[in-house]
Amino acid sequence: MININPQIIYDDASVRVIWQPGNSEFTLVTFGNLINLANGVHFFGDVPAKKLDYTCIGFMAKKPNWFPKESINKAIVSIQKYLVDAAEIITYGGSMGGYAAIKYSANLKANIVIAFCPQWSIDKEECKGRNPGFQEYYSSALAGMGIQSSDISGSVYLFFDPQHSNDVYHANTITNKAVEANHIFVRSVGHLVTGALAGTSNMKNIIRLARANNISELSNLVNQIRRRHHIRTRLLLGKLSKRHTYLLSKILSNPSNTEGLKPEEINELRAEAIKSLSATGRYVPALEAIELLQNTGICPVRDELLKIYKQELSKKLTLDKNFIRTHHQTLLAYSSIEGRLLHCSREEIFSSLHLIPVNSYRYAGRNVLGLSLNGKTYLCQIALANNIKLGNINGVDLQLESLIIHSDENSQKITPKFRERYITAEKNGTISFNRAIAKEWESYYLP
Repeated sequence: MININPQIIYDDASVRVIWQPGNSEFTLVTFGNLINLANGVHFFGDVPAKKLDYTCIGFMAKKPNWFPKESINKAIVSIQKYLVDAAEIITYGGSMGGYAAIKYSANLKANIVIAFCPQWSIDKEECKGRNPGFQEYYSSALAGMGIQSSDISGSVYLFFDPQHSNDVYHANTITNKAVEANHIFVRSVGHLVTGALAGTSNMKNIIRLARANNISELSNLVNQIRRRHHIRTRLLLGKLSKRHTYLLSKILSNPSNTEGLKPEEINELRAEAIKSLSATGRYVPALEAIELLQNTGICPVRDELLKIYKQELSKKLTLDKNFIRTHHQTLLAYSSIEGRLLHCSREEIFSSLHLIPVNSYRYAGRNVLGLSLNGKTYLCQIALANNIKLGNINGVDLQLESLIIHSDENSQKITPKFRERYITAEKNGTISFNRAIAKEWESYYLP
């Protein structure tokens, strides 16, 4: 054991086992996860373990195979000389590796098991039809792979996010089969527990507190770690993108709120915010978010396309500042095809060239309805059969008695009328001019 460099001590078609001598009071046995597959003499946790001078044995899968039992049992028999003199054995792993750290703890005679977001099984049938996750990696060779009571040895520490339903399911199932299992909650990180708790200091303190069975301090430590980790920030901001987009946009505008996030992660969140803000008509924050996105050194062609998109949003913003809203939460518009007034959704107006929003204008000392087109203003005059004849506000053919007029007693709510009849926003999207009394459907709202 005079060679201080790590060396391969077992190798087959499924797994590789690496030995790294150290001077610790225990032997740390680690199992790699899906993103840590066999690669030379590297093993899961090797960098911090070497810094801490831990004696280690690293089991590394050669593909996402969940450490097949036959290979692992052969490996454990083959490496007994590295285990037999160990005063204390700690198994350690996350996800697929967390599963193996528990599954083979009895064969390894482990005293302590530290498992981050482990699976109990990914065999759907064994999980009584529940989708346990990772089905893209499941094969018939993994049938009946679930952790059983006879597989477990020592005190088990399960680290998982209590809001991640599948990880909760796996943790509870494992707990029911273990003699002693402790739950350590790592909130707001999802299934990314392993990454959130990575690092030399974290490994040292987690192992130290687990060996002391200090659950309270272990929970406090984990809370401190995850609160300042960018994984938690990324997950929480991702949730905001679905529920509180405007707040997300404000948070993303301050660089101090995104420390630790990669530029591409920030831009991905910013893109989600832009899409949601635009779709819900919040054009001002959407335009601000686009500006921030453009200032991150994106592709020049993409920048040009975003400029065009900004122009479209600016047009919609101008429109939104002047629309007249009905009781049905639709907008008053003029159809050039039908030659009539109607009311429809904002989306219909934006997507239809023949629909032009109707606004309020001042003419001859009165408030009247009309529309703007190509820099000119046209007022709505009622013709036969309630058809609309548009008259240039600066023209000489306008007749006050044919215009749709409203009072300015209330600057927000108006009740337009033609002569002595109020105009009604009918439920079917049409506009009629036959109500003697103004009620809800005769009420309209200025911005």
